[in-house]
Amino acid sequence: GLAKKKAKTQVNSTSLDESPAHKLITKGEILGRDATSIRWESLISTDAESTIVVRGSFGIPFLQLLHGCGKLSHSPSGSISSENSRRRRPRRTVRPPGASVHASPLSKKDSEAHSGLCQQLRASLSLPALLRCELFCEGKGALNAGDLILSLASQDDDDDISEDSDLEDGSGTADEKSHALPLGIVVAGGFSPSRGKSHGVGFVGADKLIDTLDGTDHGMGIMLPQSNGPKMMTLKVMVVRNSSSTGCRRYALLSILL
Repeated sequence: GLAKKKAKTQVNSTSLDESPAHKLITKGEILGRDATSIRWESLISTDAESTIVVRGSFGIPFLQLLHGCGKLSHSPSGSISSENSRRRRPRRTVRPPGASVHASPLSKKDSEAHSGLCQQLRASLSLPALLRCELFCEGKGALNAGDLILSLASQDDDDDISEDSDLEDGSGTADEKSHALPLGIVVAGGFSPSRGKSHGVGFVGADKLIDTLDGTDHGMGIMLPQSNGPKMMTLKVMVVRNSSSTGCRRYALLSILL
């Protein structure tokens, strides 16, 4: 019985060591206090000892790829007079201004052009790079430092996911490759009074983000709080508390910070 218990302990420790969270995050103790160390090179597909963070104008090509992964329809202004708009009764519940909308898919020609741009930018990456991003929690849940960012599988249907559903039961699936290699990690998070929901900041691997945007159908449009401009394109991702299948999961919208 003792040998079986010891063998089971060794199996559990082996699976824990092989988990993506263990490879990316290392917890230790410094001067008697708990400390967390992040291996940033784990977010890069290639083997590298050091990484750089893309900032400023160098991140514009990545932002253009994100904005080009879908189409957001904008209702033309002035097409309906103010008098008729006041008389017209909505046939369905009016969507809140800050609610996210699913972006329309690209045509075959536009999709091939977008895929070509993704491959071109992927080939031009000469250095292992990270991108700073912000995350808007969708529906219930909170974003905390150390949470893993996973890309969603292409066959997932976002319409089947309710904003009020509790995602702790593991509903919805993430890309199988993202479990072995997470897209990124959340470094800070908290409740935003202006947005009315949880908001976080994280880092994602540049090459992994390009691979995720190539052919994705999870583009989402949101309107920034206190802004009357057009909706901003974001990418829908899954955020997990840990790498286990029973970990707390929730959906978030990812945008690139320059």
